[in-house]
Amino acid sequence: IPAENVSQALAPLGVYVSHGDFYATTVARKLGFAAEGFVRAGCSCYTTSDEVARLVDGVRALRRS
Repeated sequence: IPAENVSQALAPLGVYVSHGDFYATTVARKLGFAAEGFVRAGCSCYTTSDEVARLVDGVRALRRS
């Protein structure tokens, strides 16, 4: 699934992730993701268990589709 599509699919669940190459263009190219990039989810000390659960559930739902 293209990285942009993943981020767009997770947004309605209240899960906001970043997508792109994150200045790692050489790595993206070598791994075959130069065109679509990666998805990055960030957590911090104030991230709640509910937010983590929504992320995990959202990724699981995408994997099944």
